[in-house]
Formats: sequence, structure tokens, C-alpha cells
Amino acid sequence: MNTQPTASVTIALNSDNLAEGSVSTNSITFTTANWNVPQEITVTGVDDSIADGDINYKIITANAVSTDANYNLEVADVSLTNKDNDTAGVIVNPTETAATEGGAAGSYTVALKSQPTALVTVNLTTGEQIESIAPLTFTPNNWNTAQTVTVKAVDDAIVEGAQVGNVTHSVTSTDLKYNGIAIAGVTVAIADNDVPPPTPTPTPPTPTPPTPTPPTPTPPTPTPPTP
Repeated sequence: MNTQPTASVTIALNSDNLAEGSVSTNSITFTTANWNVPQEITVTGVDDSIADGDINYKIITANAVSTDANYNLEVADVSLTNKDNDTAGVIVNPTETAATEGGAAGSYTVALKSQPTALVTVNLTTGEQIESIAPLTFTPNNWNTAQTVTVKAVDDAIVEGAQVGNVTHSVTSTDLKYNGIAIAGVTVAIADNDVPPPTPTPTPPTPTPPTPTPPTPTPPTPTPPTP
């Protein structure tokens, strides 16, 4: 205070947005003894999990109250900004997995980086090599609980050898921080369970024995008569 009052002077304090910041005391009082000693007031920003950006708020200081009429004065409010330390995002881990046709499935997890203000739906798109997967839904309550995605290869009857499939994602939400946000895809190494038919072994031809040729008879040579 600039001058010594003739009576105690009390100033009430409160935050106009308790969701963003709070004040350490509801009031301070200066007396005729401590009027020239500064009193420290601590203002603490609320560390929420929402990616809501930097938000301004005020500590409202009420008019000073005192029986000293000279100190029934208006006191200026204090303006502050609660700096946000959260970012919207979707965590995919890992971004590579493997699956076998008719056998072992692959898997990965999905979670949000920050608390949304509305439902967030993650849609999954698979190609011809991977079975379809239902969408994932995150709420303001379960946003940081990782959800497991199971990846199964389509068990066809085609001999195609090792293949690579992909799962892509898209996000929809009325929370504009999350609606349409970029999200990593997952690469799936697919093992084929079909084998090519065996190569036929050629059968050698069966030899045909030669047909014997009968001898041609030789007619007898006539003997001339004796004279």
C-alpha cells in the first residue's frame, strides 16, 4: 500500500475460470502494522488433458473494504493466460505387424494423445488381403486406454506367395481438434498358406518290340531230265 491506513484493509480474490486457474487465498488483509509489506499470492494453472490451446482468464479483485474511508477503493483485476501443454493426436503402436492365412493374426494398439471434448471414431480400411475391422470409439473417459486391433489375413485358395497388406485409418469427431487428424497406417506382412501343385514327372514311352518278318520261301530249282 502507498500509505498507512487507519484500519485494516481487506481485498477479496477469486478466479473467473476455475477450470483454468485458481488463486492460493480468497483474500488478503493489510493492517496498520504490515501495510508496507508485499503479500505474495500464488496463481496455479489447471493442468488438464485437453488440447484446448492457451486460454485467458482473470483473478477478480474485489474493491478494498476498510473502516478507513480512504481505502474503500477499486482494485484492478489481474489478467493471466493458462498455457496449454497438450496436443491432439492418435498413437499407433507398432506400425508394422504380420499375419498368416488361416493361422496367426497380427495386432497393434491405438490410443489418443489428449482428452477429446467429444466422441472420436477411428475408421479402419483394409485391402483385399486383410479381413475387415470394426471402427474404434474413444470417449472423454477412455481416451488414454489403448485399444487393440487384431489383423487377420484373408484365407484364400490362391497360390500367391508372401504378400504385403495395409491398414489405413481416418478420424471423425465433433471435436475439431480431432476431426480429420492425420494418423499413421499399419503395414502387414502376409504369409501364404497355399502351395503350388507338384510338377508332374514325365513317363517315358513304353518300347514296342519289333514285329518279326517271316522268311520268304525260295522255290526249288528244277533239275533238267537226263538224256
